[in-house]
Amino acid sequence: MMDKNSDAPSILHEGRNCWRTAEADRLAFLIDADAYFSALTSTMSRARRTIVIVSWDIDSRIRLVRKTPSARKNIILGDFLLKLASENDNLHIYILNWDYLWIYAKDREIFPGFKRFKKKNRRIHFRFDGNHPVGACHHEKMVIVDDQAAFVGGMDLAKNRWDTQEHKVDDPARSDPFSNRYDPVHDVQMVVEGPAARELGKLARERWRLATGRKMKMPDGEKGDLWPEGLEPDGEGLPISISRTRPAYGKQPEVREIESLYLDAIASARRHIYIENQYLTSTSVVKALSMQLEKDDGPEILIVMPSKSSDWLEDSTMGLLRARALKHLEGVDKFGRIGVFYPTVPHLGDGRINVHAKIMVVDDNLATVGSANLNNRSMGVDTECNLSMESNGRKERQWIIARFRNRLMAEHLGSTPEEVAKQIKEKNGLLSVLKTLGSGERRLIPLTASDEHMGWVNGLIPAEVAIDPQEPIDAERILNNFVPEDVREEGRLRLWILLG
Repeated sequence: MMDKNSDAPSILHEGRNCWRTAEADRLAFLIDADAYFSALTSTMSRARRTIVIVSWDIDSRIRLVRKTPSARKNIILGDFLLKLASENDNLHIYILNWDYLWIYAKDREIFPGFKRFKKKNRRIHFRFDGNHPVGACHHEKMVIVDDQAAFVGGMDLAKNRWDTQEHKVDDPARSDPFSNRYDPVHDVQMVVEGPAARELGKLARERWRLATGRKMKMPDGEKGDLWPEGLEPDGEGLPISISRTRPAYGKQPEVREIESLYLDAIASARRHIYIENQYLTSTSVVKALSMQLEKDDGPEILIVMPSKSSDWLEDSTMGLLRARALKHLEGVDKFGRIGVFYPTVPHLGDGRINVHAKIMVVDDNLATVGSANLNNRSMGVDTECNLSMESNGRKERQWIIARFRNRLMAEHLGSTPEEVAKQIKEKNGLLSVLKTLGSGERRLIPLTASDEHMGWVNGLIPAEVAIDPQEPIDAERILNNFVPEDVREEGRLRLWILLG
């Protein structure tokens, strides 16, 4: 497929690696939650008819805007939405949250405040969504306002998400609703305006219909200016592609557009691949990266991840799978073209920067931002949504994509996008830039396969199929394959407990 105004081949193809491609009148990359929450507050404050929030987690008690030197008051999410609904009799607010497993209860608002606010205002509609296979979850993070502006990325409106690009260790504003401090966190969201937002509205309304059996109120189509106040757009009048993951469930067919997107984008790389992600356990993605590393003239690969997982259990499971993937990539990297790093800031000590972003930039040609982790679950088990733009060889689009990557690298290296761009041009690559700019207090530190994971723990943990499945768990198939027939009835209950 070729762009009619360019000689460069397109990576994005509707029906293969994206669902829809539609124009964004304006778009911007929002790096870290301070930028996202501020922009979202500005847009929602001008909503006329509908606000739709689709989430993996949500907490009515979080502060969207923090009391800082630049913001003199706190804005609490639940109170803010109730105020908007109370002041506008035409506004309906829809919140669709994953019907999460009980093991997450200790980290969540058990009875979300939106249940209470629904009683105070009947135009606030809150529902849990458990419409998915066993072992799956709804993982998208989207907010759509009047079908005119939409936010998509890695950030839920939940606890322990807010931070600034400085990631200061002693930032008093980085605390949860109970004033408990937490480690710095890095994430990325994208905002689009216009037809692209309208398509995302269709996606959200379909989720609501499948979850509730009811239809949402429709925006009236009258346009207003919902672009966040003071936010400089990164681009205007650009095509944006929407990619999804959907597990097969009931009459719904399986959709693996995001997996195809990652594989096609990686295969297209000629000079460099830049990745930020919470995980690196996807079998298909690791294989695609390996194929590029084995080429004599393949691209450089720079991956930014957290130094460790969030807790002991995750570190002993997903952390182990990551260590296995890193060990494999180190083994096939004959030409020294891959670097895996974690970011640090001054005085962090034993803490970590929780890299929660899910982005990839290939050459100066394609950028994708969304909810999909680089694990097997995000490729075929959980529901996900990513937004992508490509250059099609156009210089102005290449500049937008490259600057997005350079902004991210500059944050981690304590530099500026301009200096990163200069160094990339002079060094003709990404990894060599770290040697020049990576010696300050803010820097990227090499991350390798853990010796601990490659030791005794490695022998205790089963293969990816149990920890990070590539398709929804079929309990009956596992029972039939692994449990003797004469004890299946007794084993059925035990199996369900194990899967839980």
